[in-house]
Amino acid sequence: MTLRTATIALLVVLLPSLAAAQAGSRSVPRLPEPAGLAEVFQRDELTGLALSGLDPVTFFLPDGPKPGQTELQVVWAGVAWRFASEANKAAFVASPDAYAPRIGGYDALAASQKRIVNASPAFHVVRDGRLYLFRSEDSRARFLSDATIPARSEEAWLGLRAELVQR
Repeated sequence: MTLRTATIALLVVLLPSLAAAQAGSRSVPRLPEPAGLAEVFQRDELTGLALSGLDPVTFFLPDGPKPGQTELQVVWAGVAWRFASEANKAAFVASPDAYAPRIGGYDALAASQKRIVNASPAFHVVRDGRLYLFRSEDSRARFLSDATIPARSEEAWLGLRAELVQR
C-alpha cells in the first residue's frame, strides 16, 4: 500500500467520525463504511474530484450536468463528489452506484477493447439508466452505434479494474 493510498483510506474512515464529534449530539449522515479500495474511479489528480467537480446526479436530469458546490461534497470510493443541491447529495448518498459513472469513469468504448483510457465528462451518455463517459465525441458516437458495446465494456471492466486497484 502506498503512503498516498493509506492516507486516503485513513481519511475516508476518520473524517466522518471527526465531523460527528464536532457536531456534538447532532446526527451526521454517513456513507456505509468502506470495505476497501476495491475500485478506482477516474479523478483529478490534483483535487481528488470526480467528474471535474460536476454533480453526478445532474447528468440524469434534463438541464444537466451542473457544477457541484464545494460545501456539498462527499467522499465515496476514495474520490470526492460534489453536488449542486442537498437533494442531489442525499440521492447520491442513498444510492451512489446508481449515479456514479460506469467503467470507473473511464472511456467506455476503450474498455470494450480492453483498454483503460481517461475520459472527459464533456463526452457522456446515459444509456439504460447508466452514465458512461468517453474521451471524445468520436468514441461516444461509436459507442452509441453498436448496441453490443455496453455489455462488452461492462464485462471487460471486471478484469480492467483489477489493474487500477491501489493497495
